[in-house]
Amino acid sequence: MKKLFISTAAALVAMTGAATAQPFDAKGSAGGWNVFFNQATGGCFIERQTGQDIVMQIGTEAALVEANPDDPMGFLSIWIPGEAPENANPDELVIVEIGPNKYIGIAAQGAREGFHGATVLAAGSELGFDLRNRRSMTIFSTSGAEVQVQLNASNLNAALDALVACQQEMG
Repeated sequence: MKKLFISTAAALVAMTGAATAQPFDAKGSAGGWNVFFNQATGGCFIERQTGQDIVMQIGTEAALVEANPDDPMGFLSIWIPGEAPENANPDELVIVEIGPNKYIGIAAQGAREGFHGATVLAAGSELGFDLRNRRSMTIFSTSGAEVQVQLNASNLNAALDALVACQQEMG
């Protein structure tokens, strides 16, 4: 049976709406990923930009964890260069399939200047487990777009270890 994780629109908008205005502190790098601390949310994240200028972010949302300390929150964001199509639906769903699990979010149109993309929130440790142990993920949108990302293309485990260390250090 596949597990399905649904993010709430309110939490997603709160997290991504001010993405460009939030203060970030660089905390180093690991496995080809940069590590950051987000002062506004109290969460750490890792970020990598591919040769095609696609940006991928993976992180924790400590501001959301405080509300549910027994149910940690994580996020995965994919940003593609360029502006969203003019006819883009602001409520478009994005489904990220990693192994047997599916994670659903809302396309975060305009949340990062010069890029369009989506952010998916996930409760519990399944997202972290999937990112560490699966070779690829497939991203689908309700408009029919589909992209496959090779998770083993970089040293993601070293970066995830650095993410965990950052979050432990920053509290």
